[in-house]
Amino acid sequence: MAGKSGDTGAALGLLALRVGTSAMLILGHGWPKLAGFSARSHRFADPLHVGTQWSLVLTIFAEFVCAACVLLGLATRFTVIPLLILFGVITFVVQGGEPFGERELGALYGVAYLAIALLGPGRYSIDGARGHA
Repeated sequence: MAGKSGDTGAALGLLALRVGTSAMLILGHGWPKLAGFSARSHRFADPLHVGTQWSLVLTIFAEFVCAACVLLGLATRFTVIPLLILFGVITFVVQGGEPFGERELGALYGVAYLAIALLGPGRYSIDGARGHA
């Protein structure tokens, strides 16, 4: 980046990407699964053949815990890995035979988290404050 304004713009862009993507994932997917765990645990998809409860636990871990860490910019490059795996499984395994329109949301989340993995958390993050951005 050429100058200070570019650096600030990139840092704010990463902040918006991290916070926006993770907040939408937590509110729209992670929290509802966590709150409805008992109702979902026996009928949840099991694409990795680890059992329906473990599949739900792993999904909640990614969609709630890891997304919260990414939102805060805490251990970002580590906590984004389960999210990339999750959206790869959703896009290519769970919905693999579906038309693209049905797989689009998972692919979009995957692309956003891939960008975060490649770019890092940015300056406005816990990692950035600790000098790990």
